[in-house]
Amino acid sequence: MTCSQKLHPVPEAHVPLLKFKFQGISVDLLYARLALWVIPEDLDLSHDSIQVDEQSVRSLNGCRVTDRILRLVPNILAFRTTLRYKASLAVPSLSLRIQSFSCSAIPIPANL
Repeated sequence: MTCSQKLHPVPEAHVPLLKFKFQGISVDLLYARLALWVIPEDLDLSHDSIQVDEQSVRSLNGCRVTDRILRLVPNILAFRTTLRYKASLAVPSLSLRIQSFSCSAIPIPANL
């Protein structure tokens, strides 16, 4: 079983950020602190009515822009494939590691 290593928050970051190593790969995980005890599965992050602090607003903006772009693209699969190909040309060492992540709400304890 693999596990995360060197997990630590970065309080001075422009957005809420956790840095850690997972299976030997360094990961910078952006997240948003939501004032909710339970994150609903159908939570729509595009609404500005979500009450969050300034750093979390900046963090959510990445997901909001991504969601907006994907709503405008007629063929999402072709778009993602093209982006992966372009990224593999830009950074050949990352071509095997490129994954597709959605902007889903993952609850992270506030005391980290």
